[in-house]
Amino acid sequence: MSNKDFKTSRLKYKMFDGTTVEMSLSMILLYRLRAKNKKAYENVSKLLTNGPKEVIEIAEILYGAYLCANLEEEKPTSFESFLENMNPSYEVNGDYVSQLISPKKK
Repeated sequence: MSNKDFKTSRLKYKMFDGTTVEMSLSMILLYRLRAKNKKAYENVSKLLTNGPKEVIEIAEILYGAYLCANLEEEKPTSFESFLENMNPSYEVNGDYVSQLISPKKK
C-alpha cells in the first residue's frame, strides 16, 4: 500500500519559492520512516518527545514531517536545501509544528 493511500492528516506547507510540499507526523508514517531512515526518525522522535530546545529544532521537526509525507521519493530534498527554501517566518513555522502535533479533524 502506498504511503499516499493511508488516511493520515497531512498539511500542505508553502516553501519560500512558492512550491508546496506535504507534511505529516502520523504514527504509521513515523513507523515507516523508522524503517527507512532510522537516524531521521530518532531525531524527530526525540524532538517530539522532549520538545525543541533550540530554534533550529523547529526546522528539524518540519523536515521530519516532510520526510514522513514523502517516503516514496527516491531522493528527498536534503535538510540544508530544505532550510534554504523554508518559510522564513518563525510564527508560521511554529503554527505548522502545532498543527502537525495536534491535527484537527476536518
